[in-house]
Amino acid sequence: MANPENLKPAEPGNALALKHGANSETRVRAVATVQKRRLLRQGPRAQELNKQAAKAHEQRYAGSKEVDEYGMRLDRRGFDATHGLLNSVHLYQHGYFKRTGHFAGDRKTLDPDGSLLKRYVGQLEMRLGEDGGYWAWTPTPTGVVFGIAARDDDFNNYWVYVAEEPPRGGIDADERWKHILEADYPYW
Repeated sequence: MANPENLKPAEPGNALALKHGANSETRVRAVATVQKRRLLRQGPRAQELNKQAAKAHEQRYAGSKEVDEYGMRLDRRGFDATHGLLNSVHLYQHGYFKRTGHFAGDRKTLDPDGSLLKRYVGQLEMRLGEDGGYWAWTPTPTGVVFGIAARDDDFNNYWVYVAEEPPRGGIDADERWKHILEADYPYW
């Protein structure tokens, strides 16, 4: 990152640096902030800085149940991988449904050789309902359990689940399943 000692002094017209009563130190910090933002928008170095910032954030909030101003948990370990897994399951379930006329009841049936879901190593539970629908869920390292469910071949007609324990059953068996158009879960 830019070293504030090596920065040029703020220009008189710089709105960031000229806050009411801004002294030269404040101006240098303002310019440093602007230059840091420029650095973050640049290629491989920016990616490395973002990885470092994400790792620091993860270490700081690991185990925390705090939420930010938008209701998002600060400890989001595993959330992205879990969403990727469940969204892939939903996609593959619909492909399976189109080919066979029904959903797959487990991971092995859905992905016999393991080639489709191989990049996801997380625990995945999947069940079929009496109505012919499916539901699947997986926990995250934070203890949050995410799920996805569908009843028919309409790809955009599905339900999502977020709780700190696995669902008690499918869409009708647990009120925490929310249709995607009605879900107010900030994590999805």
